[in-house]
Amino acid sequence: MNEEKELLTSKINRAAVLQTSSLEITGVKYKGSGKEVLVNNAKRAEKLKVCFDVMPNPIAQPGDKEIILRILSPSGESIYNQAAGSGIMDNLEDGSSMKYTLKGAIDYSGKRDNYCMFWEQNSPLSGGNYTAELYHEGYLIGKNNVNLK
Repeated sequence: MNEEKELLTSKINRAAVLQTSSLEITGVKYKGSGKEVLVNNAKRAEKLKVCFDVMPNPIAQPGDKEIILRILSPSGESIYNQAAGSGIMDNLEDGSSMKYTLKGAIDYSGKRDNYCMFWEQNSPLSGGNYTAELYHEGYLIGKNNVNLK
């Protein structure tokens, strides 16, 4: 009976995990006026911008939700800087621990909303394929990549 209750609780918790769509990762730089400009050249990019839509989920309660962003470099390593907010998380899908790049909070309204997260690299980016992965409650909820020259 206890095992059934734990299994049911686990299923409900999993069902309450947010889902995303339209995830985009881009390089950005800023003009003197502060205006943001999209760039596809790694050396010109001042930040990586990750934008995504959070989809309505009737089981998830509205309010602050923690989203974890993991950016993989062209070499396949997690971009990680503990001083800038990076850390270690548990991936509940496979039970592994992994480094993440950034953690942020969104104000989930229960409706489809767009959010963006920014990563400012402390050294110049190198050219290649960058992958952004989003996690909520330890589960992968979105993934996409960009090739910076």
